Amino acid sequence: MKNRDKILHELLDGVAPQLEASVLRSPDAERLSRYRDSLKRLETHSEQAPDDFVARIMDALPSKPRLNWADRMKSFWPEKRFWAIPALAGALAMLFIIGGITLFHIPGNTGLIPVVLDLRAPSARQVELVGTFSDWTPGGFILKGPDPAGYWAILIKLPPGRYEYAFLVNGSRLVPDDDGEALRPDGFGNENSLLLVKGGPSQFVDPYGFASHEYTTISLNDPGGPAFSLPDQNRELWQAILRDGVATGIERDKMENLLSQLAGAGITPDEARCVLSLLFQDDQADDHAPYVFHKIQESILKKTRPETLKAMAESRYQAFKKASALLVQTGHEAPFETDPFLLNTTAFALEDGQSLASLQEILGSAKGNSSAQLAAVIEAGETLRHAGLEPEILALIMKDCLRKGLNSQQINRVTRHVKEKLQEGTDHKIILNEIWI
Repeated sequence: MKNRDKILHELLDGVAPQLEASVLRSPDAERLSRYRDSLKRLETHSEQAPDDFVARIMDALPSKPRLNWADRMKSFWPEKRFWAIPALAGALAMLFIIGGITLFHIPGNTGLIPVVLDLRAPSARQVELVGTFSDWTPGGFILKGPDPAGYWAILIKLPPGRYEYAFLVNGSRLVPDDDGEALRPDGFGNENSLLLVKGGPSQFVDPYGFASHEYTTISLNDPGGPAFSLPDQNRELWQAILRDGVATGIERDKMENLLSQLAGAGITPDEARCVLSLLFQDDQADDHAPYVFHKIQESILKKTRPETLKAMAESRYQAFKKASALLVQTGHEAPFETDPFLLNTTAFALEDGQSLASLQEILGSAKGNSSAQLAAVIEAGETLRHAGLEPEILALIMKDCLRKGLNSQQINRVTRHVKEKLQEGTDHKIILNEIWI
């Protein structure tokens, strides 16, 4: 039997083909012949794998284990306890090296948060960033680009707060940032992009290769914008308005720059005084002046007529005045100087059409909540109101966020979820019933 097996193996391997006729008898010889033919077809056969073959194989593989800190330290210790001291010494050396690198690379705590903003405009000659952080003044924030994909980008550093901005393309066309956190009506029939900068590490990644000097010099405290001076024509009238503004407590440089911009936009001294008169009649005008300034400068950039400019300035001024009074009334006046974010958010909500009664109800029901939570809830309310959520459902969601003590990140997640459901066409009451499941 063993000899027969040996002969059979030799025949299959093709080592002794001359034995085939003497050993095999039909039908064994026929079966061997068919077997060899099939084997040749298999050797020459080729078929392309399915397109999803690799993906299916990768999905079937076990996922890489995620080790905690203790497990990672244990991994340095050999299983059989050989060379334990050198291994531990190496691990400690690595920890010291990593710690040293981290210490040398942590930036100083300046209170400014780095933010990267970009716009895809492959055919643009120049793109600038304008907004409330630059007094809506062109020339201070020039974007870098375009890159091979057509993107322009800029890295700025801002203190925590709420900002509105847009991109000025080729010095004439204002374009909102569709990738921004939200869009808000600007009062002129268009929209501004909204930027909420919160404290802590930057949530933005810098993929554009900014050099270190670009990172440090482009900041809110030193925008590098153009300087202005009063025009020679009607100079005495402009100087009189300047003196009245400085006497009210407005910084001379800011007032002079604003008057220069008004004159450059074709506004006469009488029209300018009419627009600015509301800032000269209140002892607390300096508290609201920066926000009114932003709106006036935005109006100038967007070529607004003098009568509309005055109405927009009045609307902004009254919104901040009402917001200040409302926060005092509801017991939230403390953070005015140290944290103006709640004041800004409340005032912009009023200016945007949110009813005073609804805001009063929200603020009055939030005695134990922080100003950051309140500001996040009010901002979420504005976003969802613009997304089309019914006022009654919106008020209930805002109160629930406060009652549950959600932080800013959790409130943002709720906002995104509700917006997605609204885009899907889900009934508003169903959204309310399912949101906390």
